[in-house]
Amino acid sequence: VYKRQGVQIEIPFQPAERSIILANQGVHDGELNRIAGMEALYPNLIRVPESSMTMAFSLFLRDQDPPIASHAWEALRPHEIGFVEGWKILEENTAGFPRITRVNSARQLFRVLERGRVDGVLYSRLLGHAVLHDLGIDGIRAVDPPLAKRDMFIYLNRRHAALVPRLATALREMKADGTHARIIRESTAPFLPDGP
Repeated sequence: VYKRQGVQIEIPFQPAERSIILANQGVHDGELNRIAGMEALYPNLIRVPESSMTMAFSLFLRDQDPPIASHAWEALRPHEIGFVEGWKILEENTAGFPRITRVNSARQLFRVLERGRVDGVLYSRLLGHAVLHDLGIDGIRAVDPPLAKRDMFIYLNRRHAALVPRLATALREMKADGTHARIIRESTAPFLPDGP
């Protein structure tokens, strides 16, 4: 998307909560893949109005552990559930749950689950499979159906407001010409052979 607009970017990976705060403060130029509505919490951010992808938020369990009876958010309340701090959709849907474990990274999250320190973890289905692949962890699965599917958006700090319509146009063009679907298919094939 940025390349089509002649903009070179660097993507530093940081804990989710810190990352969005730094973008809001203008230390970073923007954020990738956040749910709609972040502009209400972070007023210096502007949402690119075309979604960058649809993300499925899933519960991950170890194969040897008993299944959790329902896939509704409320069914998770009595369980020890982990997630990465700063993922707003997960924070909102587990608010008030008594047994939540928050970690700073996806690597930590899946290691905690692998070691049986939580009953399950919440994460993006697609990104979760990528992390499990990278860590070489077997025996953990995403529960279907996902708890939620949400469109994800790019956010830019206000000082880059002029770039917002250009990125939206590039996203629409990439979806129309098939580039968007091809990139997702090729980038997920090594760890998600059935598709995202």
